[in-house]
Amino acid sequence: MTLTKNQPVEILRTKKSILIEVLSNATIDYDLSAKLLSCGKIHSLKQMLFVNQYEPEVMSYTRTEEPNVWLNIDYLSIENTVIIDNLTVPMTEIYDKIAFIK
Repeated sequence: MTLTKNQPVEILRTKKSILIEVLSNATIDYDLSAKLLSCGKIHSLKQMLFVNQYEPEVMSYTRTEEPNVWLNIDYLSIENTVIIDNLTVPMTEIYDKIAFIK
């Protein structure tokens, strides 16, 4: 499920623990500012992943034990392995069948 600018975050409040957002040029500023802050307030949410569709880049935000503190890890190489919850996912799997334009 993806939140839009007009959709309330209450949908995720008790049901979801991981949010995966594919970034676009049209929404990247909103996604990495207002949406990030808004979704960070959802208590059930444990991890947020923002995936760049134009180049191999995944930004991971994982909730820490401290309230309102998130750990940010940026995966910037196709050779990286992304940690999602307790799984390790190679970036090559995330970007399988994607041809990047240079």
